[in-house]
Amino acid sequence: MSSDPLAFFRALPDLEVDHVKGNISLEDKKLNCKVMKYFVGTGNHFGVAIGNRLRATDINVYKGAGGALEAQMVLEIDVTEDMCNVYGTMHGACAALLIDLGASGPLVAVGIATGTNTTGMSQTMDLIFHNAPRLGSKLRIVNTSVTVGGRLKTGRSEIWDKSGERLYVSGTHSKVNIPPQGKSKKPSKL
Repeated sequence: MSSDPLAFFRALPDLEVDHVKGNISLEDKKLNCKVMKYFVGTGNHFGVAIGNRLRATDINVYKGAGGALEAQMVLEIDVTEDMCNVYGTMHGACAALLIDLGASGPLVAVGIATGTNTTGMSQTMDLIFHNAPRLGSKLRIVNTSVTVGGRLKTGRSEIWDKSGERLYVSGTHSKVNIPPQGKSKKPSKL
């Protein structure tokens, strides 16, 4: 068994990421995108078609306030019919999917920079709908890490019109570590 907590993700097929800007290495950009692609899923899983259209444009890791590592990952996508409700605007559930995938990106980027697996399971999501992107809108999703460490990690997302003139949705997404299968020491309190 490998001592590299990211070995599983490193072994996934490479992706083309030459278009992705940012201050991390090409290998780390590839790994970030491979992790996102893995969690988008394949086949008939929920959100696969939409998730596969997300394009990473920027990934940056930097020292934040207090000296802790932080990250930002920017994604882009065009609003298509399969993302819309009966009014021709992006469905709220689609916004939640974009924030789920997007806010996880900078958490993974910090994990890659520190050599840890910072993926996890969703604990909470809080979304605020400011405006409704219409069919054909070009979106820019700016995702930033808030906290990464211990059992809980949180990312923040803002879904903007690509021009940057209109904020559509903002939200936070908190994730918890997933205990290894069969390793849970405490029964559920529910």
